[in-house]
Amino acid sequence: MPMRCFLSRLLPLLTFFLSLFPSYIEAGGELSNSLSLFFTTPILQRTLVQPAACVEIHAELLDAIFTRFGEHKNDGGGTLNDSFYRSQLPGGLNHGFLESSPHFASLQDVVLTLSQTMLTALLREPASLASRDGNDEEEFDKSKFSSFAWANVLTPHGHHPPHLHGDSALSAVFFLQVPPSSGSLVLEDPRGPYGPFSGQQITQKPVCGEVIIFPSWLRHRVEPGYEGADLGEGTCESTCDSTTGGDARFRVSLSFNVFFDLEAFPDHDNLMTMSDVGYKVSSFK
Repeated sequence: MPMRCFLSRLLPLLTFFLSLFPSYIEAGGELSNSLSLFFTTPILQRTLVQPAACVEIHAELLDAIFTRFGEHKNDGGGTLNDSFYRSQLPGGLNHGFLESSPHFASLQDVVLTLSQTMLTALLREPASLASRDGNDEEEFDKSKFSSFAWANVLTPHGHHPPHLHGDSALSAVFFLQVPPSSGSLVLEDPRGPYGPFSGQQITQKPVCGEVIIFPSWLRHRVEPGYEGADLGEGTCESTCDSTTGGDARFRVSLSFNVFFDLEAFPDHDNLMTMSDVGYKVSSFK
């Protein structure tokens, strides 16, 4: 049977079966006599510092990162940035060096606050979101929140292969230095590489001063950088060499893995579990 003929017979049947559903769409909770939306992916983007001032504001932090990176020797596993990451793990030579920077402490606090607000919006029952805009001030037990952060330094052609973070709730990246040659951050479709979803992704060109927060289970990668691009918005332009002791061609970012306990929330007994989250919080500003 020709495909066109098959589809012409199939569409009326689909229309009929869809007419059996209620006219509304329910989200979250258990399956019921309705069309439900499950497993949507929350992603938050914020501009914390305007690109033109980004490098100058964080000059002290960039200088500390470039100093450590310049002194680091590759331990033989992967790229220099891979080795630099391992050196920042507990027990590594560079573990905790970021914590000596007051600028890092401020950034970490902002990332944790955004993560707390984002999780509160996601974990509440849908009905409770009607009167919320995602910006409410709440008293969190911040001792129930923690994060592990590390610095990334990618050379002009540097990249990061697809990966995820299986031991945390949320992951975040803040861009400290973004030369024009920087590769994009790619967030892959969590529904997998098969069928109609293959190749679906979000390709985000990094901007200095921007933070992006997403679930740690979401596969992501950094595309290879390239040289010879025109200067554009969010780049370091000519200020990097004079402001920092590092290379203006290097893409520098901070990554965070955020951990939390549900008891951190004031009304944690009424919160949904992460596995119940099946709706996109459109009210979250």
